[in-house]
Amino acid sequence: MGPSGCGKTTLLNFLASRPLPSSSGGGTTTSGSVLINGQPTPTSTFREITRFVEGIDIE
Repeated sequence: MGPSGCGKTTLLNFLASRPLPSSSGGGTTTSGSVLINGQPTPTSTFREITRFVEGIDIE
């Protein structure tokens, strides 16, 4: 998927509407649209059809 630190978890947290950390101490601003099959998708619909379960590494 990508090397450590490239933003994989940040992207998933954003798509799941979880709060994003701010390294600058200020707020985080995001904008844009979610498209599914090229069609704008309301946030409520996106939340109904997707799931994000965070895992923990077991060594």
